[in-house]
Amino acid sequence: MSDDEIRGLVRRMSRRDVLKWSVYAGTTAGALSLIEACGGGTSTAGGTSGGTPANQQVQLVYAAQQDDSGTIPKQIAAWNAANPNTQVTYQPGPKVSQDFLTQLIAAFNAKSVVPDVFDSDVIWPGQFAAAGWMKPLDSFLSSSFKQGVFQSAVTVGQYNGKSYAVQRYYDAGRIYYRTDLLQKYSVQVPQTMSELVNTATKIQEGERAAGNQNFWGFYWIGAQIEALFDEFLEWYWGLGGNLLDKSNNLKFDNDQGRKAAQFMYDTIYSGKISPPGTPTYKTPDIVPFMQNGNAAFMRNWGFAQALLDDPKQSKVAGKIGAAPLPGETRVGFGCTGGWCMAMNANTKYPDRSWQFMQYMLGQKGQTTMATGSGLSPVRSDVLNDPQVQAANPAFKSLPDILKNTKSRPQLKNYTQVSAAIQPALSAIMTKQKSVADGVKAAQTAVDDLLNS
Repeated sequence: MSDDEIRGLVRRMSRRDVLKWSVYAGTTAGALSLIEACGGGTSTAGGTSGGTPANQQVQLVYAAQQDDSGTIPKQIAAWNAANPNTQVTYQPGPKVSQDFLTQLIAAFNAKSVVPDVFDSDVIWPGQFAAAGWMKPLDSFLSSSFKQGVFQSAVTVGQYNGKSYAVQRYYDAGRIYYRTDLLQKYSVQVPQTMSELVNTATKIQEGERAAGNQNFWGFYWIGAQIEALFDEFLEWYWGLGGNLLDKSNNLKFDNDQGRKAAQFMYDTIYSGKISPPGTPTYKTPDIVPFMQNGNAAFMRNWGFAQALLDDPKQSKVAGKIGAAPLPGETRVGFGCTGGWCMAMNANTKYPDRSWQFMQYMLGQKGQTTMATGSGLSPVRSDVLNDPQVQAANPAFKSLPDILKNTKSRPQLKNYTQVSAAIQPALSAIMTKQKSVADGVKAAQTAVDDLLNS
């Protein structure tokens, strides 16, 4: 089977089947044989040499997390209409970062030629580059391209002196709030953790007294996924914690670490401003609660803004604000996030793949992204565009949010470190461990991993 035939097969598959492509490729010997028969097992890193003739029609597959705003399909439709010889198929993946990571690893371990282009969490380039799964982009990154994007958009995808990914959008943890409820109860956006608890409690009691028994003061992501560690770090930083000691060791089994975990625990079981189901909620799960008018505050990422402001699916459209997360005595810090675009080292069409990436990272593609999904662009000409600002007033709060951020530790085995910490934090939130024992267990798991 040719490479174009395998892409044709992907296009003809149902959405559910498409989502299974990489798991199927990496979990059974029969599936692996299928990919090898289609050319995946015999391809070599770097794709074809000398480029693809301009008049040759090719099919590319672009894998990214599922986009509920519908913006990525619009971007690809515009690209396909303007580029008949390079047609792109959007392959939506799971919304949860770890689930998407699992699919990608399975595909790349099987040396699959698809996806040609894929989105990468900002914490993955080191791991993927070290494994040989990303194609180096230095030969594609012209000076004019680099001048068009923020410098950090390029540096975030570098590993061992080479560029492997370019950031597609910026993100940071933030707190969403109901502007109408703050006005109704004569309260301000909380800047400290105690203010958050007090304000959430006041609004929750008032709304329940008014008849909404499904109302909660504060929603956050409590499932055993990457976001759980992110949120722990945010409260830890807000309490004055410093994750790396003088010897560059990870340290959070300390006073700030215990206080951060205790704060998260107390929102559920003591202060009861967060629902009992919090330890099961993944990133997208909590958005509908706020869309339906059942939340005062919510900690989430930038993608939620467009969903909350969409009158077709949100009862609170036009009543949502966003601000930096609270700290102990002042505004705290959100965890930096966002996603990059990268190229499969085994793609047969690196030249066409880069052309598509240029479009998605260029002014037109970034403008469509910013206005359609509310994600923060990596280009100043788009972020400062008056029309973009008018279409997305929420961008006015972005400078303060992005200014009050901190990055997760830069470790080549970061995903393993996070995976070692998450079970201990989850055990605290599900009452399987005390706060002290859970934080100590997380510290021991990390120490064992880094010292092995």
